[in-house]
Amino acid sequence: MNWIKRLWWSAILLAILIAGAIVWSWEPDRQLGELVARWAPEPSRFVELDGMQVHLRSAMPWAAALAVSVVTRPLGARCAMNHW
Repeated sequence: MNWIKRLWWSAILLAILIAGAIVWSWEPDRQLGELVARWAPEPSRFVELDGMQVHLRSAMPWAAALAVSVVTRPLGARCAMNHW
């Protein structure tokens, strides 16, 4: 019976630690202008594709000859091409 109590209190402690980590790391959503200013400086541009704004950036002069596209689907607020 003693191991059941330990398991129970361990589960409660784990839940409190997870909740604390979520509260500690929580950050409110940022405005689009703030994000564009930080993560989309020149030579970035935005184009509309199927009703969505797509961020395009060419950082290399030879990129016009080599076209590479990476399209991701959003997995969360912190999912961005900058993390690749």
